[in-house]
Amino acid sequence: MLLLSLAFQSVDAFDLIGKERRNRRDSSYISIPERHWSPRIYGVQKFFDLTFKTPTDSVPNVRYSPYKGIGAGIGIFYRSLGVWVGTRVAGEKSDGLQFDLQLNSFGQKFIGDFYLQYHNGFELLNAREHDVVSQNLRAGDYRGDMRSLNYGMTLNYMLNWKKFSARAAFIQTEKQKKSAGSILVGGSLGNLRFVADSSIIPFSENRYPEEGLRAGLYRSFAANIGYSHSFVFGNFWFTNITLGTGLGGVYWKYERDMLPGDQGISPMLRWQVRASLGFNSRVWISGLTAVLDEFNLFYSHNELRYRLGNVRLFVGYRPHF
Repeated sequence: MLLLSLAFQSVDAFDLIGKERRNRRDSSYISIPERHWSPRIYGVQKFFDLTFKTPTDSVPNVRYSPYKGIGAGIGIFYRSLGVWVGTRVAGEKSDGLQFDLQLNSFGQKFIGDFYLQYHNGFELLNAREHDVVSQNLRAGDYRGDMRSLNYGMTLNYMLNWKKFSARAAFIQTEKQKKSAGSILVGGSLGNLRFVADSSIIPFSENRYPEEGLRAGLYRSFAANIGYSHSFVFGNFWFTNITLGTGLGGVYWKYERDMLPGDQGISPMLRWQVRASLGFNSRVWISGLTAVLDEFNLFYSHNELRYRLGNVRLFVGYRPHF
């Protein structure tokens, strides 16, 4: 199994000399390190899973996930512009191809996220539940024929950007000198498509052919609101928690294994959680960050939940040049 990972952080244009005072940030809350370069090493655990819930109460939820593994890599930043590049170094083996691209933009006023994931080959996480209710039938715990493509973007504006720095909280190219937070408002777009050679609901051909979901397309949009707060401890330590929610709609279209499919528009709900813990001194930096995005899509009396995110640990150094 191959996993490629690239995360890129971009920024607003740097403050220009002579910029009007109303556009300046509060220097008593935010500072920019005098050493602008910072090479880093990191380890990361990424995840993605799909959960299907049908209207038939006797059918357990169906939970799929690609095989997971731990990745590692290097990064380099100049001011707030940087890049992470890495690959998987440990994990279970399979014949499926996995590709994961995540881009983040931590500007002075805006936080942006873009993700693109392709997975070929999924594990049925709760195969035992389906074996129990199916009376001597056995659910396959690996679906090499199942493929998914998932991409989307989120953009949020920080109302209190003069005193609160998302860069300090997540990439440490700035420093939060005092505890502060900000309300976040914005929107998001998402697209999920999956397909398999036969129904991804185990044993549907023997029990409930109407539940024989074989392929699906879901295009979602939402308006977001949230809050992010950084707590500063002493001169160098900090932690951040960011919570957000979004309400919108989804256009859905699906195909069934033995019966006609359907399409329509339904409501959707999403959740966002970001957290970080770090050390930010003049020379050394380190951090632990966690990201979770959850989408709840409702369609044709069914429910699909998919989640993606990562946990990253990094250590960096600011050389004097």
